Amino acid sequence: MSENLKQFFNLLANNPEIKEKALTCNELGKEKGLLALIELAKEQGMELSEADFKASEEELSEDELGAVSGGGM
Repeated sequence: MSENLKQFFNLLANNPEIKEKALTCNELGKEKGLLALIELAKEQGMELSEADFKASEEELSEDELGAVSGGGM
């Protein structure tokens, strides 16, 4: 997993407002949601790409998946 993606997940875990925005992105479906998450990261000063997410899909721990999908870390 890229360092930028780790930082983004850390931000989601520690910032309820940003996490809520990420959950809203998730409701857009896979393609649009992914692009919206990349834009959300960009708004927070982070550079992420589709490749960051796709390369790490199989690497995510259960805790990280929970943080992104609405559970807690």
